[in-house]
Amino acid sequence: MGLLTAFCALAMACGQASEDVPSKASEASATAPAPIEVSADSSHLLFRYVSEDGGTVKTAQSVAAIPENCRGEVVVIPVAPEDAPPPGWDYVADLRKPLPQTVEAQNGFSLETRSKTRTATTASAAQSAQVPGSPTKAMQIPPVREAKNKRVSMFSSPGCPYCDKARSFLEKKRVSFSEYDLERDGQRARQKLAQLAKAAGVNPQTLTGVPIIFVGKHVVRGFDRRRLSQLLGI
Repeated sequence: MGLLTAFCALAMACGQASEDVPSKASEASATAPAPIEVSADSSHLLFRYVSEDGGTVKTAQSVAAIPENCRGEVVVIPVAPEDAPPPGWDYVADLRKPLPQTVEAQNGFSLETRSKTRTATTASAAQSAQVPGSPTKAMQIPPVREAKNKRVSMFSSPGCPYCDKARSFLEKKRVSFSEYDLERDGQRARQKLAQLAKAAGVNPQTLTGVPIIFVGKHVVRGFDRRRLSQLLGI
Protein backbone atom coordinates (compact mmCIF):
# COMPACT_ATOMS: atom_id res chain seq x y z
CA MET A 1 0.00 0.00 0.00
CA GLY A 2 2.71 2.49 1.05
CA LEU A 3 4.84 1.73 -2.00
CA LEU A 4 1.97 2.30 -4.40
CA THR A 5 1.11 5.56 -2.68
CA ALA A 6 4.68 6.69 -3.21
CA PHE A 7 4.46 5.61 -6.87
CA CYS A 8 1.33 7.72 -7.32
CA ALA A 9 3.06 10.75 -5.78
CA LEU A 10 5.97 10.32 -8.18
CA ALA A 11 3.64 10.12 -11.18
CA MET A 12 1.90 13.29 -10.07
CA ALA A 13 5.23 15.08 -10.01
CA CYS A 14 6.00 13.84 -13.53
CA GLY A 15 2.56 14.74 -14.91
CA GLN A 16 1.34 18.06 -16.19
CA ALA A 17 1.69 20.18 -13.10
CA SER A 18 -0.17 23.05 -14.75
CA GLU A 19 -3.45 21.13 -14.51
CA ASP A 20 -5.59 21.24 -11.39
CA VAL A 21 -6.06 18.06 -9.41
CA PRO A 22 -9.68 16.88 -9.80
CA SER A 23 -11.83 17.53 -6.78
CA LYS A 24 -13.99 14.84 -5.20
CA ALA A 25 -17.55 14.52 -6.46
CA SER A 26 -20.17 16.28 -4.43
CA GLU A 27 -22.52 14.29 -2.27
CA ALA A 28 -25.15 12.30 -4.10
CA SER A 29 -28.47 13.95 -4.81
CA ALA A 30 -31.37 12.52 -2.82
CA THR A 31 -33.69 12.71 -5.83
CA ALA A 32 -33.36 10.11 -8.57
CA PRO A 33 -33.01 11.54 -12.10
CA ALA A 34 -35.56 10.76 -14.77
CA PRO A 35 -35.09 7.42 -16.57
CA ILE A 36 -33.62 7.29 -20.07
CA GLU A 37 -34.37 5.12 -23.07
CA VAL A 38 -31.78 2.85 -24.65
CA SER A 39 -32.21 1.46 -28.14
CA ALA A 40 -29.99 -0.59 -30.43
CA ASP A 41 -29.01 2.50 -32.40
CA SER A 42 -28.50 4.95 -29.49
CA SER A 43 -25.59 7.09 -30.74
CA HIS A 44 -25.80 9.62 -27.89
CA LEU A 45 -24.70 7.13 -25.23
CA LEU A 46 -21.55 5.37 -24.03
CA PHE A 47 -21.53 2.01 -22.28
CA ARG A 48 -19.24 0.73 -19.51
CA TYR A 49 -19.06 -2.99 -18.77
CA VAL A 50 -16.85 -5.64 -17.19
CA SER A 51 -14.77 -7.59 -19.74
CA GLU A 52 -15.41 -11.23 -20.59
CA ASP A 53 -12.55 -12.41 -18.37
CA GLY A 54 -14.00 -10.38 -15.51
CA GLY A 55 -10.77 -8.50 -14.95
CA THR A 56 -11.22 -5.04 -16.46
CA VAL A 57 -13.83 -2.38 -17.14
CA LYS A 58 -14.22 -1.37 -20.78
CA THR A 59 -16.03 1.31 -22.77
CA ALA A 60 -18.17 0.79 -25.88
CA GLN A 61 -19.96 3.20 -28.16
CA SER A 62 -22.87 0.92 -29.01
CA VAL A 63 -24.79 -2.02 -27.60
CA ALA A 64 -23.61 -4.15 -30.52
CA ALA A 65 -19.98 -3.59 -29.48
CA ILE A 66 -20.58 -5.21 -26.08
CA PRO A 67 -20.01 -8.99 -25.96
CA GLU A 68 -23.33 -10.72 -25.36
CA ASN A 69 -22.19 -12.38 -22.12
CA CYS A 70 -21.14 -8.96 -20.75
CA ARG A 71 -24.52 -7.25 -21.17
CA GLY A 72 -26.14 -8.26 -17.90
CA GLU A 73 -24.93 -5.22 -15.96
CA VAL A 74 -23.95 -2.18 -18.04
CA VAL A 75 -23.56 1.45 -17.00
CA VAL A 76 -25.14 3.73 -19.59
CA ILE A 77 -23.50 7.16 -19.87
CA PRO A 78 -25.25 10.03 -21.67
CA VAL A 79 -22.75 12.05 -23.73
CA ALA A 80 -24.60 15.37 -23.52
CA PRO A 81 -23.81 17.24 -20.26
CA GLU A 82 -27.43 18.18 -19.63
CA ASP A 83 -28.46 14.51 -19.75
CA ALA A 84 -25.85 13.24 -17.25
CA PRO A 85 -27.22 12.04 -13.90
CA PRO A 86 -26.27 13.94 -10.72
CA PRO A 87 -23.21 12.80 -8.72
CA GLY A 88 -23.75 9.47 -7.01
CA TRP A 89 -26.29 8.22 -9.57
CA ASP A 90 -25.72 5.95 -12.58
CA TYR A 91 -27.99 4.48 -15.23
CA VAL A 92 -27.60 0.70 -14.97
CA ALA A 93 -29.12 -1.57 -17.62
CA ASP A 94 -29.54 -5.27 -18.32
CA LEU A 95 -28.96 -5.16 -22.07
CA ARG A 96 -29.81 -8.83 -22.45
CA LYS A 97 -33.43 -7.71 -22.36
CA PRO A 98 -35.20 -6.60 -25.56
CA LEU A 99 -34.53 -3.10 -26.87
CA PRO A 100 -35.64 -0.38 -26.69
CA GLN A 101 -35.93 -0.31 -22.92
CA THR A 102 -36.32 2.30 -20.21
CA VAL A 103 -33.37 2.47 -17.82
CA GLU A 104 -33.66 3.71 -14.25
CA ALA A 105 -30.81 5.33 -12.29
CA GLN A 106 -29.24 3.65 -9.26
CA ASN A 107 -27.62 5.40 -6.31
CA GLY A 108 -24.09 4.38 -5.25
CA PHE A 109 -23.62 1.73 -7.94
CA SER A 110 -20.19 0.53 -9.07
CA LEU A 111 -19.08 -2.05 -11.61
CA GLU A 112 -17.12 -4.84 -9.96
CA THR A 113 -14.62 -7.27 -11.43
CA ARG A 114 -14.84 -11.00 -10.86
CA SER A 115 -12.19 -10.93 -8.15
CA LYS A 116 -14.48 -8.61 -6.13
CA THR A 117 -11.41 -6.63 -5.13
CA ARG A 118 -11.37 -4.01 -7.84
CA THR A 119 -14.34 -1.71 -8.38
CA ALA A 120 -14.68 0.94 -11.05
CA THR A 121 -16.46 4.09 -9.92
CA THR A 122 -18.77 5.18 -12.70
CA ALA A 123 -19.56 8.71 -11.57
CA SER A 124 -16.20 9.93 -12.93
CA ALA A 125 -16.86 8.02 -16.14
CA ALA A 126 -20.13 9.87 -16.58
CA GLN A 127 -18.42 13.21 -16.03
CA SER A 128 -15.55 12.38 -18.37
CA ALA A 129 -18.00 11.36 -21.09
CA GLN A 130 -19.48 14.86 -21.23
CA VAL A 131 -18.88 16.84 -24.38
CA PRO A 132 -18.07 20.56 -23.93
CA GLY A 133 -20.57 23.09 -25.22
CA SER A 134 -24.26 22.73 -25.90
CA PRO A 135 -24.89 19.79 -28.25
CA THR A 136 -27.76 19.90 -30.73
CA LYS A 137 -29.81 17.14 -32.29
CA ALA A 138 -27.71 17.43 -35.45
CA MET A 139 -24.49 16.84 -33.51
CA GLN A 140 -22.36 14.04 -34.93
CA ILE A 141 -20.75 11.94 -32.20
CA PRO A 142 -17.38 10.54 -33.33
CA PRO A 143 -16.79 6.79 -33.21
CA VAL A 144 -14.69 5.11 -30.54
CA ARG A 145 -11.08 5.26 -31.69
CA GLU A 146 -8.99 2.12 -31.90
CA ALA A 147 -5.71 4.07 -31.76
CA LYS A 148 -4.76 3.11 -35.31
CA ASN A 149 -5.05 -0.59 -34.49
CA LYS A 150 -2.85 -0.18 -31.39
CA ARG A 151 -4.12 -1.74 -28.19
CA VAL A 152 -4.29 0.77 -25.34
CA SER A 153 -3.83 -0.37 -21.74
CA MET A 154 -3.63 1.77 -18.61
CA PHE A 155 -2.29 0.78 -15.18
CA SER A 156 -3.56 2.82 -12.26
CA SER A 157 -4.09 2.82 -8.49
CA PRO A 158 -6.88 4.19 -6.26
CA GLY A 159 -6.73 7.84 -5.25
CA CYS A 160 -4.31 8.86 -8.01
CA PRO A 161 -5.54 12.16 -9.56
CA TYR A 162 -3.35 11.79 -12.65
CA CYS A 163 -4.88 8.37 -13.27
CA ASP A 164 -8.26 10.12 -13.19
CA LYS A 165 -6.98 12.71 -15.66
CA ALA A 166 -5.62 10.05 -18.02
CA ARG A 167 -8.86 8.06 -17.87
CA SER A 168 -10.91 11.19 -18.52
CA PHE A 169 -8.69 12.16 -21.45
CA LEU A 170 -9.01 8.74 -23.13
CA GLU A 171 -12.77 8.64 -22.65
CA LYS A 172 -13.30 12.20 -23.90
CA LYS A 173 -11.27 11.31 -27.00
CA ARG A 174 -13.39 8.14 -27.26
CA VAL A 175 -10.37 5.84 -27.24
CA SER A 176 -11.08 2.18 -26.48
CA PHE A 177 -8.79 1.00 -23.66
CA SER A 178 -8.40 -1.56 -20.89
CA GLU A 179 -7.56 -0.55 -17.33
CA TYR A 180 -5.74 -2.53 -14.63
CA ASP A 181 -5.55 -1.49 -10.98
CA LEU A 182 -2.10 -2.38 -9.64
CA GLU A 183 -3.31 -2.32 -6.06
CA ARG A 184 -6.66 -4.04 -6.31
CA ASP A 185 -5.95 -6.39 -9.22
CA GLY A 186 -2.66 -7.43 -7.60
CA GLN A 187 -0.70 -10.23 -9.23
CA ARG A 188 -2.85 -10.37 -12.34
CA ALA A 189 -2.22 -6.70 -13.13
CA ARG A 190 1.51 -7.02 -12.48
CA GLN A 191 1.77 -10.02 -14.79
CA LYS A 192 0.01 -8.05 -17.53
CA LEU A 193 2.32 -5.09 -16.91
CA ALA A 194 5.38 -7.33 -17.21
CA GLN A 195 4.01 -8.85 -20.42
CA LEU A 196 3.42 -5.47 -22.07
CA ALA A 197 6.74 -4.10 -20.85
CA LYS A 198 8.58 -7.05 -22.38
CA ALA A 199 6.79 -6.50 -25.71
CA ALA A 200 7.81 -2.82 -25.58
CA GLY A 201 11.43 -3.70 -24.78
CA VAL A 202 11.25 -2.09 -21.35
CA ASN A 203 12.43 -3.53 -18.04
CA PRO A 204 9.26 -3.70 -15.90
CA GLN A 205 11.33 -2.94 -12.81
CA THR A 206 11.88 0.57 -14.18
CA LEU A 207 8.14 1.24 -14.51
CA THR A 208 7.46 2.93 -11.20
CA GLY A 209 4.59 5.33 -10.57
CA VAL A 210 1.12 5.52 -12.06
CA PRO A 211 -0.48 5.92 -14.46
CA ILE A 212 1.48 3.75 -16.87
CA ILE A 213 -0.11 3.72 -20.32
CA PHE A 214 0.78 1.43 -23.22
CA VAL A 215 -0.19 2.43 -26.76
CA GLY A 216 0.81 -0.55 -28.84
CA LYS A 217 4.48 -1.10 -28.04
CA HIS A 218 4.97 2.44 -26.75
CA VAL A 219 4.86 3.21 -23.05
CA VAL A 220 3.88 6.55 -21.50
CA ARG A 221 4.83 7.14 -17.86
CA GLY A 222 2.52 9.51 -16.02
CA PHE A 223 -0.16 11.55 -17.75
CA ASP A 224 1.50 13.18 -20.77
CA ARG A 225 -1.31 14.63 -22.88
CA ARG A 226 0.98 15.67 -25.75
CA ARG A 227 2.68 12.27 -26.01
CA LEU A 228 -0.63 10.42 -25.85
CA SER A 229 -2.13 12.61 -28.54
CA GLN A 230 0.89 11.94 -30.74
CA LEU A 231 0.73 8.17 -30.29
CA LEU A 232 -3.04 8.08 -30.73
CA GLY A 233 -2.99 10.34 -33.76
CA ILE A 234 -5.51 12.78 -32.31
